[in-house]
Amino acid sequence: LRGKIDRIDTYEDEEHIYVKIVDYKTGKQVFDLGDLCYGLQMQLVVYMNAAMEMSQQESDGKQIIPAGLFYYRVQDPIVEKVQDEEVLEGAFLKALRPDGIVLNSPEVIGHLDREIDQSSQVIPVSKNKNGTLAKASKVLTEEEFAIISEFANRQVRKVGKQILQGEASVSPYKLDQQSACKYCPYQAICGFDEKIDGYEYRELEKLKAEEAMEIMGEKLHQSNLTAATGGVNPLPDAFYIKVAQLEQIAPAVEFLNDKSYFPCVDLVRYGQDEVDNMIALSDTLERACMVVVVVMLFVALFLVNSTIRLTVATRGEEISIMKYVGATNVYVRIPFFLEGLIIGILGALIADVALYFGYDAVVEYIAQNAGFLDLMVNPGLMLLLMLILLVGGTLLGALGSNIAIRKYLRV
Repeated sequence: LRGKIDRIDTYEDEEHIYVKIVDYKTGKQVFDLGDLCYGLQMQLVVYMNAAMEMSQQESDGKQIIPAGLFYYRVQDPIVEKVQDEEVLEGAFLKALRPDGIVLNSPEVIGHLDREIDQSSQVIPVSKNKNGTLAKASKVLTEEEFAIISEFANRQVRKVGKQILQGEASVSPYKLDQQSACKYCPYQAICGFDEKIDGYEYRELEKLKAEEAMEIMGEKLHQSNLTAATGGVNPLPDAFYIKVAQLEQIAPAVEFLNDKSYFPCVDLVRYGQDEVDNMIALSDTLERACMVVVVVMLFVALFLVNSTIRLTVATRGEEISIMKYVGATNVYVRIPFFLEGLIIGILGALIADVALYFGYDAVVEYIAQNAGFLDLMVNPGLMLLLMLILLVGGTLLGALGSNIAIRKYLRV
């Protein structure tokens, strides 16, 4: 392999040489262990391996320690203008803060940022009030650094062998909204098209950092086991299948157990009791949510109706006089209709604000205290829900005002 590392920083003491890698990017590149696990983002780790190997040759017996690897954004950030120069400088540093991973070591963190208090402005590390590292800090232990280093080395060797063997199958990946075809300059050559039978993406699941580390560790363990048994893996092959909905699990298991289609399948395990319990819980929660929504709709309609009714009641005599002198129903209805609309819109906006900030807070709290729960974060769906709330609130306000004023128009 040949390449150029943008920047290598080292720090030496009596026994160690600490190595830091920086790669400059014009876009806002984020280091993701899940992408590394899939072999999509190996650049920084390969750079670190090369830099540590070069440092080892000049180390005079000192231990080489990976301090951190980072992407640095080479762009002028746009921040809110303030009069306080220190606050402004802090905003710039926060916008320019590199993204990557840091060795979980007080000595290393202290060398990388000597002024860190609670949230570092130069590395992706923050501390709790008691001095411990916050959960949001992007750090790895020495053992975890060793795992990603060896994993990247083996991936490079694997890909190199595939290239030498002429393997060039058309099998692009797709991960959320990201795909290998998005900026590929060879689309016209490979001819990949989802509309043609036989062409499909390799659907990849978004991995959390802990999941990615566990998978990479297992792969290395399996490779070591194969090497120890003379190149033969004594364990049977296994396939992990993911379904889109819980209800699809039972039919999928029945199909996989059909020996006429899959004679080589010996065992299908999917945790039947847990799946049944999850389906029952999901159905119960769905029904409960529907009941709550219906009740809340009636409550909202009642509140709007009551508010408009109070307003109309105070002006009942005035409305009667207007009707006697020839005012049309539409003319009388318009002020109250607009008032109902405004009440509905204001209520919907309050709900939108609570949803926007409250859901993020709940997701962050659960991520820190109940990491086994994976809540969906979809900005597009969030905007759709906010729009539905706004339209629904407007319609409820209009309907409530119409019901409240109806009897006063019968003159």
